[in-house]
Amino acid sequence: MASVSQPSPLLAVRQQALALAGSGDLAGARALLEHGVAAGKANLSEDDPEVLATAHQLAGVHRQADDPSAARRVLEEAYAAGQWRLGENDPLMLEISYDIGMVAEELGNRHEARKAFARVAANGPAVLGADHWAVTRARAYLGDDPQRPSPGRPRSSRCATTPCGWSCRRRRCSPRRRRRRPSGGPRRCTSSRG
Repeated sequence: MASVSQPSPLLAVRQQALALAGSGDLAGARALLEHGVAAGKANLSEDDPEVLATAHQLAGVHRQADDPSAARRVLEEAYAAGQWRLGENDPLMLEISYDIGMVAEELGNRHEARKAFARVAANGPAVLGADHWAVTRARAYLGDDPQRPSPGRPRSSRCATTPCGWSCRRRRCSPRRRRRRPSGGPRRCTSSRG
């Protein structure tokens, strides 16, 4: 009799956590995924692809809960564990690397973000394809392709160099200092600094 492969128990954990997060229960999803990662490390190994996928989803829940530090910790642990078994050319490892770059950028660590996006830009075209969204966004972040949108945010008509995003050359813009733009006119900042 031929053996029938059984679905991973971590797949059920990930699906249940996805349902919990979709219903707004991020704490429940986080607890379920943390338990799943711990059980997977004990029963499988820390570098098993199912454990890494579960850790990757856990990091996503941390990001949804506005906890980028915890997300970065989980992603870096997963990347370090999977690096030896899967290598940098695995699609899951490239997704983890991309998310490390996104979280590092959120935390203001541009050096780590550039390193992570450079891995995706270098290894991604051969594995994911040159037109894959993660590859194009990583290249855009690195400045390789300015026509592509930046990671995480769609390209808009607002200036990306100012904190408020308005089309101005002033650096001290804030939402409180914005004024309504005249109809048909360009967007302006009302910051007092010139």
